[in-house]
Amino acid sequence: MKPKSIFDFTDSEPSLFPSVGKIKNKGFERLKNPILRHELERCNKTPYSSEKHLKIEDLGYKTLHQIDFLAKSRWIKYFSNGGKVYIQSRANNLPLSSQILFDFSILNYLGRGIPMPKKVEPIKRGWVKGGKGGKADGFDFRIQSNDKLSKKNRTKLIFESERFINQIIEEQSKLGIERVDKLAIPLDSSNSDFELLEHWNAFYAKYGHRFSEFEEKWHKQYVGKVGNLEFEEIEESEKLDAENKLSSIKGLFSKYKKVDGLG
Repeated sequence: MKPKSIFDFTDSEPSLFPSVGKIKNKGFERLKNPILRHELERCNKTPYSSEKHLKIEDLGYKTLHQIDFLAKSRWIKYFSNGGKVYIQSRANNLPLSSQILFDFSILNYLGRGIPMPKKVEPIKRGWVKGGKGGKADGFDFRIQSNDKLSKKNRTKLIFESERFINQIIEEQSKLGIERVDKLAIPLDSSNSDFELLEHWNAFYAKYGHRFSEFEEKWHKQYVGKVGNLEFEEIEESEKLDAENKLSSIKGLFSKYKKVDGLG
């Protein structure tokens, strides 16, 4: 199993990087940048080659402390994309800063005039509607600060949602199992709280107005927000379901009359 490096932790908190690997090189204790310090203390020594390596002065800087103050995001990008730092071997007569070598790829991240790497924006869940991490529409309880539902609310969501979902399944399956909406699937208790909310909220958005418990809340939440055409499509879908049911009932009544000799 490959041991973890400092860059397995770079997406969260750079200041909390663990010290992975044995310190080989002394003299970097005063560096402020934990990423650069970590790599310099644990890097290998290698002979200098102008065809493979760049020195600090090649990047337009004069001292180690000048690059120490560059943004951590530059170093994260360089090292996480395979860049290396080395100590020049057989160069003990040179100042420490002159012994430091980098791969040529560092020019993509450091050097005079190189723009800062773009900050990665956190992914936002599209279905979240206010609150930290969203809420269970209709039920009106939310994800807690620990990114989880309370045990009571998780249980309530799973078991009470089943009643509403099963009602839609029963109605639609009368017209053929192929007519059952893919959203009409009972919640899976093995899913995470976020997945449960995503499933339920999608179902609620489409069918919440069908239940007396949610009808008023649903209309307040959606009627003023969805476009007229979208709302008309919902009503049209219900109208078609009603017409299909009526047609089925008429067919059964017709058969009954023939069997009973009424026709």
